[in-house]
Amino acid sequence: MIDLHTVIEQIQTPVFGHVAAFVVNLLVLFFANGLLRPFNHGKDVTLQARALRFGAFLFLLSHVFDLVLVSAFPAYENVFIRFGLTIATFFGCLLLFNITSFFSRQKFGTQREVDGKPIYLDNYNSRLMDLVAAIVIILIALYCLIVIWELEGLLQTTGFLGIFFAFLALTNSIWAPDIYFGLVILNSNMLEDGDVIKIGGLSDELIISRVSFIYTILLDVRNNHRIIVRNSQLINSRVDNLSKRASTDGLRHSLVFNISYPSDFSTDSEKREANPFSELNHRVLQMAATMHERLVEEGDAKINKNIPFEVVLTNSGDYALEYTLFYYVEALPNTKVTKTVRQYLLQTPSLIQQAANRAASEYNIQFATPLLISNVDENVGESIHGHAQSGSSV
Repeated sequence: MIDLHTVIEQIQTPVFGHVAAFVVNLLVLFFANGLLRPFNHGKDVTLQARALRFGAFLFLLSHVFDLVLVSAFPAYENVFIRFGLTIATFFGCLLLFNITSFFSRQKFGTQREVDGKPIYLDNYNSRLMDLVAAIVIILIALYCLIVIWELEGLLQTTGFLGIFFAFLALTNSIWAPDIYFGLVILNSNMLEDGDVIKIGGLSDELIISRVSFIYTILLDVRNNHRIIVRNSQLINSRVDNLSKRASTDGLRHSLVFNISYPSDFSTDSEKREANPFSELNHRVLQMAATMHERLVEEGDAKINKNIPFEVVLTNSGDYALEYTLFYYVEALPNTKVTKTVRQYLLQTPSLIQQAANRAASEYNIQFATPLLISNVDENVGESIHGHAQSGSSV
């Protein structure tokens, strides 16, 4: 015969845990939709809610059977409660994944406005982060199941999981850096899909097409090539992001022109008062202003129309005066079309160079720089002068 006093003593010992389990289980059973809906705005959660209710119902049955068997059979090994905890682990992971997915959409997803309210939709980056979260949650669930069923032997070095984790530990230097830096790229706002970048000081411009766990796919703007770079190699190099401007003025680029020295030097004191260098510098500034006005009117060059060109004398060489023209490019669009980016970074400098050639002739500015060669004969004292032509350098 069952001793009633013994049964009551066994039940009262963990009474708080049983009551808490029953309360939580009933809340999940009756409010499954309410638990899932706040983390899945605009999504149908009917299937997940049904699965959650079914799991809660199985857990309730397992809990009741375990209490009955514990009271009736002292040698009972709590198989039903372990089964119930296994079910609770699976559906707890389901709820945890919904929560992490919700925050992933807010951080990495696409934002849209519907009925005046912002909503967040999944995109490639958010799904990639969901995959990372799913892997972590699965590992947590696996550990919980091992503890529930007292299978700690699997974690030993001679067990299957021990061998698997040992393999991961030995090979982590190969795959771990790429995964880590891939998460760094996704988590930072400095490198996003559609950004135009330069790597390691190279002249080629690249568009970020897609970031995966191991590698990043880039689009070569100049040659229309697709390039695959490991995430660790990308981060370990210097990365210039042309889409993220340091100023609202735009990207500051430059063109260099070699202009010949003025030839109207004179020993006449009156003519010397009119400094040929000042007059040449004035004409160069007028040329730059004319170039900017024409390019703004034509509208083909992607320059900042509100900021005029800056021209400075950067070097007085042996054969030419080096002037540098600074201009500002409009903000690059977020696009994966290489032709669009070429209009900003390649076509615009070409149009400025053409405008410079046209304006130079109007202001009598020579990009041809004579090379003076002097050959002095010690006996005669004559000098022979020759010249060679060299074009402007960009």
